[in-house]
Amino acid sequence: MRRTLVIKSVGKTIGVQFKNWVSMKHIHLSYTSFPTRFRPFVKKGATFLVDINTDDCFDLTNWALKKNRSFKYRLYPTKGQDKWLTEATEFSTQVWNLAVNHLHENKKRTGKYLTYAGLDKLLTISRSQHGWWDTFPRFIYEKQLERIHKSVKAFFLGLKEKRKVSLPKRKKDNDSVSLDIRDGLFKVTGDHITINKKAIKINMHRPLPEGAKFKRAIFKKELGKWFVSIQIEEEWSNPPEQKTTGDRIGVDVGIRHFATLSTGEHITNERFFTKNEKHLAELQRLQALKKKGTYGYRRLAKLVAKVHRKIKKQRKYFHDVLSRRMVTEFSGVAVEDLNIANLMEKRKGKKIHLAKPIADVGWASWLDILEYKCLEEGVEFKKVPAAYTSQTCPQCGAVMKKELNEEVHDCSCGCRMDRDHAAAQVILNTAFSS
Repeated sequence: MRRTLVIKSVGKTIGVQFKNWVSMKHIHLSYTSFPTRFRPFVKKGATFLVDINTDDCFDLTNWALKKNRSFKYRLYPTKGQDKWLTEATEFSTQVWNLAVNHLHENKKRTGKYLTYAGLDKLLTISRSQHGWWDTFPRFIYEKQLERIHKSVKAFFLGLKEKRKVSLPKRKKDNDSVSLDIRDGLFKVTGDHITINKKAIKINMHRPLPEGAKFKRAIFKKELGKWFVSIQIEEEWSNPPEQKTTGDRIGVDVGIRHFATLSTGEHITNERFFTKNEKHLAELQRLQALKKKGTYGYRRLAKLVAKVHRKIKKQRKYFHDVLSRRMVTEFSGVAVEDLNIANLMEKRKGKKIHLAKPIADVGWASWLDILEYKCLEEGVEFKKVPAAYTSQTCPQCGAVMKKELNEEVHDCSCGCRMDRDHAAAQVILNTAFSS
């Protein structure tokens, strides 16, 4: 019998929960109970399918990983379909704003936030006052309620954990809004996706995996073009074997170079935003001279958005190509465990702020892409503490303090090399020393 196993926390013991049981049961399994190839996914908080023989007996030898993947496609709706999708997103925004208003008004009046049922009751009254709401399916309305309810729960959880989480706010008319459609309310057949009895043409530039279970579809308009992201759930019963061909590598990310490998190779920092910054500034200066809401203002806003989209696509392509090269050539990759948000914060007394160059280089997105590609290809991926990696000698292990402008590592033991190259070797030695 197959049941779903959801990992709740990771540590020396792993708190898990079995779903689809008549009564939910919480158990603890040792980390070593999981097969070696599954352990990286356990750390990521994955969902598994397991064989249950009795109420208290599970077969740990037969696992299947439930993996979520997204496929993004371009849509080519007709004029009528484009109008309906646009109006549906506008309706979605109106429902959100009305629900947010009810939420904050009730807080001022009673001192409490509305529950999902309370919001649903108030919006049902509003629905009866707006007859045109009935022209749109109820699932759009329900999804917005669900999102607001999750936002309020996340707010209180953040207070409990002393994290900064804001309450849901009103959306502006020009905010990017999407339609989130759950499984069962859309259907993909050939080169069309059907929603609300409307078959919209889709560019299937890559096929969906056979036998995959649909989870949701997100429709979004980007600069006048419609796209859909289809999320599927795959059952992965046989993860790839650990890769043995190729050397292990240490990677030190930076700003002067995008990355430096422990072999001494420097990966060039392309600086996509910096190259387009002058052009962006010119467009934004022209936009600032126009009156808000006029044709000229909207036209320049669209040109600014196109430049940002170009930068985003260039950076993503660069990240994809480089991460694919890493998993193809090497059997193990070690990187620093960086707190990137902390590095981007401005600090009093410091003249140099690195927020813009760090955001331009895109460390966080590249490390995420690299990690999931390593997991899928069986490449060993390790993170090491970032403290003192750039100040430690890779040969003798001595710690030498360096300023940011020092580019050469010169140790008394005779080790002299590029600072980033030395840091990459320290990362490699720390990760794979055992």
